[in-house]
Amino acid sequence: MNHNLALDKESNEKNYRINRSRGLSRLNERLGESFPIVPAIRDLLNKSKSLEVLEVGFGYGHTLLELTWLFRDKSIRFHGVDKRPNVTKMEDLRQIALDFNVAPILEVNALTLPLIYEYDATKLHFENESIDFIYSAFVVRFMERKDKFLEEVCRVLKPGGCAILHIGGAGWNYPYGRITDGRR
Repeated sequence: MNHNLALDKESNEKNYRINRSRGLSRLNERLGESFPIVPAIRDLLNKSKSLEVLEVGFGYGHTLLELTWLFRDKSIRFHGVDKRPNVTKMEDLRQIALDFNVAPILEVNALTLPLIYEYDATKLHFENESIDFIYSAFVVRFMERKDKFLEEVCRVLKPGGCAILHIGGAGWNYPYGRITDGRR
């Protein structure tokens, strides 16, 4: 592949990633106060000095990275689970953090990266009562077995923990919903 084609491909992939990703500001814009991720984490930090936080459907990791940066001075371990992630290597997250301007360029290398996993969230690979906070935006509506996912959320969530799950909106036509599977 010639050098110019390689640069064009890299530029196109970066632009696609930026256009398809949802960071905190975009989530706030689309979901408003009904999806208070940052306040929920702050509330949990008032009760515990360390937290385990899980995003289901992390995509490119934009939100995970923003949260990692925002809470970099706190004892929080961030995790991301995605059945078909757009990024599979933790080290790629550093470049994504740069692409999204998550942290100053000179500080990105010091950023503790979230742990990312590729599997179906209807069987979470975490111990019982091990996660303090679970959130998911725009993903649950695509799960065939939402019931299994909700059972898993309840299983891994610590007592006193919190889950914020965006399921869908009125009139949305999505897979495994009443309209598309004929249940009406």
